[in-house]
Amino acid sequence: MMHEPGGATAEAVVEQPVADKLLVDLDIDIGPWLPDSLQPFWSFLQDYPLLLVLILAALGYVIGKALQWMLRQLLERITKRTRSDLDDRLTRYLTKPVVQTTVILALVAAVKSFGFDESADRFMVRILFSFLILLWGRAWFHAVTLVIGLMARDAQRFPAFQPRTRPLFEMGVKLVLLSIFIWLFMALWDIDGTAWLASAGVIVALSSDHTTDSNSGAHTADPVPSLIFDPSECSPDDGNRPNFGETACRQGNLPRLRSFEFLDRVLSKMGC
Repeated sequence: MMHEPGGATAEAVVEQPVADKLLVDLDIDIGPWLPDSLQPFWSFLQDYPLLLVLILAALGYVIGKALQWMLRQLLERITKRTRSDLDDRLTRYLTKPVVQTTVILALVAAVKSFGFDESADRFMVRILFSFLILLWGRAWFHAVTLVIGLMARDAQRFPAFQPRTRPLFEMGVKLVLLSIFIWLFMALWDIDGTAWLASAGVIVALSSDHTTDSNSGAHTADPVPSLIFDPSECSPDDGNRPNFGETACRQGNLPRLRSFEFLDRVLSKMGC
């Protein structure tokens, strides 16, 4: 409260800090989504959390098994004309995490019934979803290995997938998958990737050793496109968010550099 001349008073307005919005909304509550006929039963189970966990876990397991069976039947009908058992193995890989998914989602719903404080509640939900990301990541990694191995065996239909090029494709696809799952994990735990890279002193530099003419397929003496990304130059505090797309790279400010000059600039940004 502040007193103004003349006896008038004016209230000082104090701005309260606004909490940053989470990248992933973890306020999950299935109670409002239940029909009115099940609301009394749900309220009764909330008084017995352990019983609620057992019931929801069993229900999630049954639903997961039903979904897994339907998906496998559908995929087996699609691949029944093939003579190889690789399709069956691929189906098992991609449908195996279905049961774990429904059980984990059921456990996430059950966590809300224990009445933990907000920080503990979000921590447990994040742990459960982290297991979910790990399970699906492992399934997709197995599936990628199986599919690329199958394509490498059939050189007539897939000439690009040869035994000597198989590691290149396999590593490339797995790196993309790994990047996606890492991004999901960081979004789940509300980790700012740009700030993390900046604090770790990571500099991203892309270049190449030669250019190839797309018409003739021969090497040329044209300069190669090169770019450097320094997260520390993009401060999230002043709203200057990094833009590292093709348009920003095309409008870049790197001059024409020789190879040792490019490396020297990267090393200088790293503090070497």
